[in-house]
Amino acid sequence: MEAASFVHQIELLCGRKITRECKTRAEKSIGKSLKRRGNNATFGRRQLNEMLLLCNERIVSDRFFNFLAGGKATILFDDFESKVHEFHRLAMLQFGSFRFAFNYLHNKDNVLSEFGNWSKKSSDLIKEFKNRQKPIRDPEQIDESDLHLLGYLISDEVGKKHLKNVREKGQRNFETYLSYDYLDVYVATSMREKWEYVDVHRLCNKVFKNRLLREINVRYFDPTQNYHDNSIAKGLIEGLMLKRARCTLYLVQETDTMGKDSEMASTLAQGKPVIAYVPKINRKRRQNELRKMPLEFLLQKADLLRKVADPNEIEDFTSKVTEITEIMLKTENNLSKRDSELKKSKKIYSHLIDRVAKYEQEFYDRRANTLMNSHPLRFQIDLNTGVANGVLVTRTPAISAKVIYKVLTNNLKFNILKPGQKPKQANIKIDNLNYRLIEEITHCAFRVVTKDEMLTNSFWNLYKLGDE
Repeated sequence: MEAASFVHQIELLCGRKITRECKTRAEKSIGKSLKRRGNNATFGRRQLNEMLLLCNERIVSDRFFNFLAGGKATILFDDFESKVHEFHRLAMLQFGSFRFAFNYLHNKDNVLSEFGNWSKKSSDLIKEFKNRQKPIRDPEQIDESDLHLLGYLISDEVGKKHLKNVREKGQRNFETYLSYDYLDVYVATSMREKWEYVDVHRLCNKVFKNRLLREINVRYFDPTQNYHDNSIAKGLIEGLMLKRARCTLYLVQETDTMGKDSEMASTLAQGKPVIAYVPKINRKRRQNELRKMPLEFLLQKADLLRKVADPNEIEDFTSKVTEITEIMLKTENNLSKRDSELKKSKKIYSHLIDRVAKYEQEFYDRRANTLMNSHPLRFQIDLNTGVANGVLVTRTPAISAKVIYKVLTNNLKFNILKPGQKPKQANIKIDNLNYRLIEEITHCAFRVVTKDEMLTNSFWNLYKLGDE
């Protein structure tokens, strides 16, 4: 490594530009040392401190150097860049500023402990999860056909006794969640229509019955399996679940609500990970699924998707929805007649199925791209630390389970994208202003650190001013 490159790495380690005068002085001294010592030259803590003083920076403790060197007594000059890179990776997870991280850690005795949960070994966490004791009771499973009774506006479609029994079961499930001594995952969703209850329940089963999560005895809050007749009490209970959970699985749907979005923001503001599940739609497969869907549910879904339909197709799409709706109304009490009418209107029905699948695919692809690349609030500030906390976007239940597993066992892998650096992945945009910590599975920015000096200085000077 050349002297100029080494001084630049010191600049990156300390998170501050070195003055031209100091840089010139340091480069001359380091250049002479490298020339005299030849290839494979190493340096220890005292020598690093000499170089830091030449750069007008703070010296580091034995423990900090030991942390930086990975437990060794010396560092190869050629390895210094990789050591600084690893320091940046951890600093982005816990501190949000390279300068603040260096200033805070340079003289600490137990550096790793300052990184909190991010310093815990994955193997230790997995062992801890597997050794958990089972709860005294599990939530009682409510049949899919009854799920909507926990929140749907009920008319005379069910008997009062059955309704009461289902809701009592839902209330007992709330009590079960309240008795849990730990909770791993909160599921944030909004459910209005009958089919939404079924879809969310099936998704939860696919994610949480995944082998990875079953092996570590993951406990999650299932929003489709509980009920409380008091809206304030329900909000307080869910607020407690949100606070206690280690992460949140946020379900992106055709309609999003203030409640669900606030749950995502609240999780991020606590410094906890959010896994945003955005369905990846295969149009042919989805068409087959929609054909099996009750007509009532299909029409409700079509009505929701009208607002995202292609403007050039909206009139035709609306007419198909209207025609199918009329068939359903005319044959409301006669299913055999409805089937015969639909056969007559086979082209209309097939066209509706095709359009719904198409608009779902386009809608969810746009939402995924927005959450990954363009929404300014896809990062929320951790209220305690000031760290910018980002969302991890997943597109399948299996990947969602895998990411949750890695979040809980501290096994996520990251790469740092520097300002202006071209990403390897086509779905990530170039950013000339920020360092981004990119998670390897989702390719999402999990943390960001700005290189804007005025923003950095103002942010870290003023962020905790009200706490003094």
